[in-house]
Amino acid sequence: MSPNPVHEFLHKTEIGDAFKPAEGRVHSLSDSQSAEDAVALFEEHKVHSAPVLDKDGAVLGMVDMLDVVWSIMRVAPTATDIKRNELQSLEIAGRAMAWAPLSEIVGSSGRDYSAELFLKSPTTQVLEQFAAGRHRVPVCDNDGLVNVLSQTAVLRYVAEHMKQGKMGDFTSQPIQKLGLGVSADRSEERR
Repeated sequence: MSPNPVHEFLHKTEIGDAFKPAEGRVHSLSDSQSAEDAVALFEEHKVHSAPVLDKDGAVLGMVDMLDVVWSIMRVAPTATDIKRNELQSLEIAGRAMAWAPLSEIVGSSGRDYSAELFLKSPTTQVLEQFAAGRHRVPVCDNDGLVNVLSQTAVLRYVAEHMKQGKMGDFTSQPIQKLGLGVSADRSEERR
């Protein structure tokens, strides 16, 4: 199969050319803030994750609801503990959950969200992060965090540029001919 012109286009496009720094503040959290603060930010801004920054503004990673749930599970009392000291166990666990600093929560779910990209990076590096299971990727410049890219933002960018150059011919082909949506074995059967 010939090279994928969409991949070629995105590889030649720097992140900074495709996605300008966010206008206004990028919603982020400090590593000293708590899980409670993270949940409040998620609710207030209708987001599912946010970058966590250290005291110097460097990105430590992303924290999401799954990380918060894993951290709750780590400190939650067992059913036996609750029966023994019902209220006291719940109160202590609740405090531990609410006050746990994000530096202890980032990555609790086992997903590695420590990747950050830079404005000069090729846009294909964003795709690699998405392929690894990440839904949002922090983008930095020399001064720190400037944006958080979502899968939707990248798809929107591709859709806006699909008719340029070789991509127009490529994207106008039927999905079956592109080999998308069917396994390699099944695509051979259909030929």
